[in-house]
Amino acid sequence: MERILIVDDDPSFGEIMKRKLERAGFAVTMRDGPLGTLDELKRGAYDALLLDVLMPALDGRMLVHLIRDTESLRRLRVVLCSSMDTVDLQKLAERLKVQGYIAKSSPLDEVVAAVRVVLELRAVG
Repeated sequence: MERILIVDDDPSFGEIMKRKLERAGFAVTMRDGPLGTLDELKRGAYDALLLDVLMPALDGRMLVHLIRDTESLRRLRVVLCSSMDTVDLQKLAERLKVQGYIAKSSPLDEVVAAVRVVLELRAVG
């Protein structure tokens, strides 16, 4: 079973995503903020990270940089998830060189599909 970590400072959104991904067959862990995420990723052997971009204390952009600077996490698949404008979110995903992005306003099935696509990329590459 593939393991997904969700990091989002909105616990209600994170829990909805967690339940939807679990029903789709994933093992999911939810964190309600970015602090401690690097340690959790190192301990957890996750296959993908569903990451909110706009969070207090440490935003998703900075967290992606920290992940890429950590040797054991460089190949982790990341999907940005945000309420940002979709075009801006796409540009940010390209700039950060993450594997996917999805707007928080997207239907839940599209979030699951985005995670599946990212995991298929991992299997190929």
